[in-house]
Amino acid sequence: MIKNFLAMLGLLLILIVLTGGVLYERWKSLDKTAYEYAMDAASFVFANWDFQELKRRADTHMFANDSEEKLKNVFTSMSRLGALQSVQGCRGQPAVNVGDGIVITAKYACEMKFEKDTAVATLVLIGNPLKILLGDNAESWKILALNVNSDYLAKSAK
Repeated sequence: MIKNFLAMLGLLLILIVLTGGVLYERWKSLDKTAYEYAMDAASFVFANWDFQELKRRADTHMFANDSEEKLKNVFTSMSRLGALQSVQGCRGQPAVNVGDGIVITAKYACEMKFEKDTAVATLVLIGNPLKILLGDNAESWKILALNVNSDYLAKSAK
């Protein structure tokens, strides 16, 4: 009886360790793909302040509260920073929320150097759980929200 109990307990422990290992590997992969998407999106969207590129990479919810024209005007006003010279890196991480379904988001602050000033672009991404699970990295993520902060933009807005 005790021998069976210990064998079952050992099997349960092995399953927990294996499951934890698989989840850890999935989490590392999730973090890697989100980071790569944030770096890629920052580079391509801000390289020429390309609103069409932003639209292509945007989730439909990005345009839910404001009209496309209003977002385009805000984006155009941010372009006063000038040409993108470099993306110096992004910091952040993904988060998995389980409620009515699985929602995977990621928030990254990307430090960038533009022609007229440095700036921090905050990208909020939303991930498609099925595409992430299947490893479709190119279409796994979309931009949910975007904000650019710089002293130059703050001064010129006054």
